[in-house]
Amino acid sequence: LDTAKVLRLGLSVQDEPYVVPMNYGYTMENGTLTLYLHSALRGKKLDMIRRIHFDFAGHTELKAYCESIGIRYLSTAFDLPSADFLNEMDLPFYKIPSGEITNLPYLERTAATGKPLIVSTGMCENAEIGEALDALRAAGAKEITLLHCNTDYPTPFADANLLAMKELEQFGCPVGYSDHTPGIEASVAAVALGATVIE
Repeated sequence: LDTAKVLRLGLSVQDEPYVVPMNYGYTMENGTLTLYLHSALRGKKLDMIRRIHFDFAGHTELKAYCESIGIRYLSTAFDLPSADFLNEMDLPFYKIPSGEITNLPYLERTAATGKPLIVSTGMCENAEIGEALDALRAAGAKEITLLHCNTDYPTPFADANLLAMKELEQFGCPVGYSDHTPGIEASVAAVALGATVIE
């Protein structure tokens, strides 16, 4: 944190914490999509998530504190109301999580701000990345950086696959690495391979 000088937290709508998409299930009947929480999130786990959830006021307070000690604040939105809130906070750039790379309204909203975008590509196929870039550019994005990301937490070193950054270069954007490995070794190696951003 001291070397990066950036603090990033996930953010979702004020009244309800964001729960990672893998914890949701869905049904599709007669053209209607119904989302539901898996039973594992009910009870203690969901209560814990609600206790540690930052509402919009908490993010405002945390941003002010970060600025007072020389840390640039960053948060990642996982829905449109949160993206709008972050735009009001005047953050220097947006981080788009890999789980939102196929969310066209979200991509259009963040691109329309004209701010630089950092797009995580964990769990994405090249076709999805290309489609996301087309949507972002069509909505006005000019500065886009792609991050290679492995979505294991923590990621074993053997699974870091840093050479995937080289494959991302085909999209004509600067590339970086979202590191979930223990320690700093993978991040150092990513920089040696050309990463322009480390998360």
